[in-house]
Amino acid sequence: MNMNKYVKSLIKKYKNPSIIGEKSIEEVIDYLKQKFIIKDITQNISDIEMKICRFNISSEDIKFHAYRVEDSTASKEYYQEMDDEEKIYVYIDEASGYIESNCSGLFTELALYKGISQYDYDNNTDKLIEYLTHCKDWEEGSRREEIQ
Repeated sequence: MNMNKYVKSLIKKYKNPSIIGEKSIEEVIDYLKQKFIIKDITQNISDIEMKICRFNISSEDIKFHAYRVEDSTASKEYYQEMDDEEKIYVYIDEASGYIESNCSGLFTELALYKGISQYDYDNNTDKLIEYLTHCKDWEEGSRREEIQ
């Protein structure tokens, strides 16, 4: 499928004013803490993992957090995506707004929760297209719970 057609279809189907409203990284971290049992593992991150994160963030000025999501009732559906002994991790940088997880479903949920800015919405930026792709992924997945 032609990328332009794909982007146009995303915009037509998912772009509406209700998606405007970007939350801060602090709000995303609070959401994660309220919804799941998490353990802060920032101090346990290896130098190699930090170098990878710095590369992904493309900045030396980072305020990095790493969390392990514990296997519990709240995280059960996400642990079903994982291999048997694999744990779920979430990496967040406050300075850049970078969010990453080894669990695609949780990553999509956090990206949708974070939202999109008015600027990105008005200018059809790459961030908007990425957000609309998350909307599509969410709709196509089994998770239809409201994100607030």
